[in-house]
Amino acid sequence: MRARARKAGSGAEREPPAALRPIYDARRVRSVATVRAAVTALAADGRRVTLAAIERVSRELPEGAVSAKTVLRNPECRALYAAAAGAGTRRTTRSGQRALRAELAVASDGGKDGTPIAPSTTELRRARRLDRRSKEELAAIIIRLEREVEELHRHNANLREVLLRNGLGRSRQAETELPTAGLST
Repeated sequence: MRARARKAGSGAEREPPAALRPIYDARRVRSVATVRAAVTALAADGRRVTLAAIERVSRELPEGAVSAKTVLRNPECRALYAAAAGAGTRRTTRSGQRALRAELAVASDGGKDGTPIAPSTTELRRARRLDRRSKEELAAIIIRLEREVEELHRHNANLREVLLRNGLGRSRQAETELPTAGLST
């Protein structure tokens, strides 16, 4: 068996011995059925089809579990996975300055007509400075900003209370009187 693999090259598939061929064929068929069922289950739930997801879902299937290695080694399984995952479609990602501009434009509230507003040079400079920080530093900054926003909300609520208490167009006498409508004595 080793001699056949050496002759064919290092990446060649080894042929099973004739006595084991029925067992290998049965395993291959079971693997294809498992991958097909896992892909169907993932699609029904609206989840992304990934190798890890196929592994996870296949553990709960009656067909039995299948590993990512098996999916990649078996040509039929790999074809099912590639078709379901959309491996044939090319994903375009932006990087660098264009990506930063696009993300900041999407993050803006938009102009009067609803189109995204292009970021200013100051915003781009701040974004590049933040881009150099680690995830932990960015998480700490976000938490600090969330706390500041919460504090501002509390301050605004207190200010609103004071303004309502002090009248906003009502007289002092109206505030001190008890409402008599609907009360029976």
